[in-house]
Amino acid sequence: MKPYEEEVLKNFILESAERGFPMTLKQIKDYANLILHNRQGPEYDLVGEKWAGKFVDRHHQTLQTHWSKPLDTQRAQGMNPEAKKQWFELVEKFVVQLGIKKENIYGMDETACPPTDSGTERVVGARGTKTQHRQGGASRENVTAIVTICADGTTLHPTVIFKGRNFMRKWADDNVSHAS
Repeated sequence: MKPYEEEVLKNFILESAERGFPMTLKQIKDYANLILHNRQGPEYDLVGEKWAGKFVDRHHQTLQTHWSKPLDTQRAQGMNPEAKKQWFELVEKFVVQLGIKKENIYGMDETACPPTDSGTERVVGARGTKTQHRQGGASRENVTAIVTICADGTTLHPTVIFKGRNFMRKWADDNVSHAS
């Protein structure tokens, strides 16, 4: 591939990852072959099996591999700069300006953990990012953990939610976090 084609591919990889659709090495290889096909026609030479890994190595200052973390598409759509900006404007208006005390502010978060394979895979994203989310459906079964913390540093006991109709008391044995 020509240097300008590699630059286009690198930018596409970064943009895809930023939008929640990081590419695997196989997908990068497929896109490289598509670029070559478009420039050279049907008689082009395919890139080699290890080409995508070497491509990431060549662009190590901006690209690196990550283990993907599944992210429901609906949640991903809420992770945009405008939504974040509006959230902090609301915090400024209804918390800071009204002088709400920190002991009256609670934050709650939940995380869903699939009880089986979470579908993570090696993907490529921007160098320096800690987590690379990968959008997908929310149709799989999850175990959900909910944690709550007060702005003064105190916490409530966590809650864990399993799918099921009955609760067996022995599940609460050895519950070191006193979760409900």
